[in-house]
Amino acid sequence: MSAIGSAYDFDYTDPTVSNMEVEVLPAINANRDEKQMNNYASSEEVPQCCLTYLKACQMLRIVPCTPFVESLKENNERISLQHYNLGPVGVKAVAIAMTGNIWTTYLNLEDNAIGSEGTKYIVDMLKENVAIQRLNLSENGIGTEGAKVICDYIMSGSRITNLHLKGNGFKDSDAEFFATLLKSRTCANLKELNLSYNGFSDKGGCHIASAIESNDTLLKLDLSWNHLRRKGALSVCKALKVNSCLTYVDLSWNGLADEGAIVIAAVIKKNETLTYLDIGFNRISKMGIGKITNALKCNTTLKTLKLSGNTITLIGSVAMLVALETNPLSALDLLDLGNESVTREFVDHLEDLQLERPKLRVIHGPMVRDANANLVNIGKADLNPAKALTDYIVKNQLRPGDLFHRFDKNRDNKISKSDLRHGLREIELPMSANERKVLYSDLDKNDKGYIDYSDFVGTIQQLVSEERRKRVKLALRTTLIASRFTSMMRRSKARHNAGEAGKPTEGVQTEANDD
Repeated sequence: MSAIGSAYDFDYTDPTVSNMEVEVLPAINANRDEKQMNNYASSEEVPQCCLTYLKACQMLRIVPCTPFVESLKENNERISLQHYNLGPVGVKAVAIAMTGNIWTTYLNLEDNAIGSEGTKYIVDMLKENVAIQRLNLSENGIGTEGAKVICDYIMSGSRITNLHLKGNGFKDSDAEFFATLLKSRTCANLKELNLSYNGFSDKGGCHIASAIESNDTLLKLDLSWNHLRRKGALSVCKALKVNSCLTYVDLSWNGLADEGAIVIAAVIKKNETLTYLDIGFNRISKMGIGKITNALKCNTTLKTLKLSGNTITLIGSVAMLVALETNPLSALDLLDLGNESVTREFVDHLEDLQLERPKLRVIHGPMVRDANANLVNIGKADLNPAKALTDYIVKNQLRPGDLFHRFDKNRDNKISKSDLRHGLREIELPMSANERKVLYSDLDKNDKGYIDYSDFVGTIQQLVSEERRKRVKLALRTTLIASRFTSMMRRSKARHNAGEAGKPTEGVQTEANDD
């Protein structure tokens, strides 16, 4: 007989029960419980595993977990019992009931203080259960003994595909169990493993790295919030270069540093399976970020890259967008820079990229003012971008050809979208991405993908000429109106003066009266 007994015929006289720390129920009336179970039994809708659970609770003298009872009654595919503090005895009752459950495929027992003893009950249940495929035993303090039990079970050829064991206090020595597990050919069903929030450091990292190199079935691996530094971190990063199966890797909140970032850059360059990578908060400096940025120019599979909490810098953030722009095959949908501040140039560049790649999303911090940016008119839409550029040329008395050469930094007689963006920013004529798109379309007459000298000068010259004619007409009209107004004022003043001359002054009238 297993540690939990049969699902329907367990040992009520199990001598281990008296030695367990159980929650005694002095207030529970046995007759009432018996009556309650009889009521459940009279209903055809209540599954047998629910009645089995109530009997187990009565035998173990613990309070039944109401949410669990309701889940059993409803034959739920997912059963979540996080934070109920079931303990080893409480989870034993759960295990007894779940042995015969054929509906539930996902069992979540996170944060229930089940320890290694409770883990044994769960494993014994899994040996007989035919449905459960996803198991979460996180935050349960299962320790070394629990780690060995669960790894041995999965190596026996279990049906478990997703296993979450975060925050269980595993040490470096425990990593050997997981390394052996991942190297085993009998764990082919296991696709997702979460070992975050544990105590793996150098030795533990080396053990897990050796397993990553040889495993060709695991798809998702979470090692975040461990103590992987120096040799351990470097070993894991090098193992990722060899692995050709993992699609999801989370190494955040470790200590990869620049040495690890250099290896990660090599992984990004060559890996063709990885779609999600989180290396946030790993003490990576701008040098390591630069290596990763260069790697983005080659990658075609990565969809999510998280770099928050590292030293990215204002220049580094812009460089990443440039790298993505130069890689038309990039599949990146999410770039997470955390709360890293960015410049106006970054925002402009991002807007341009998002016009071409609507799915691209970049998480970043606030925009800061840089020395060369004119932020006064940012955000104010101009209905006619070509006119705005023309007004600038006329106002500053420039020649279109001179402005073209100012925009054409590499002197190839072509202006790219990047050249136009930088040029407009340099002359302090801010435009939104949509406005630049309209202007670029107006100047690229034949949709060549660039603006050549003749198109730029010809279009601008025509607009400048029209603008200057309008201004001349306006000036002439203004002059004429001013002249007419001046003439009218002069005539009015003359008539006024003439009228005043025909009237005697007050002193003259007084003298006349005296006479």
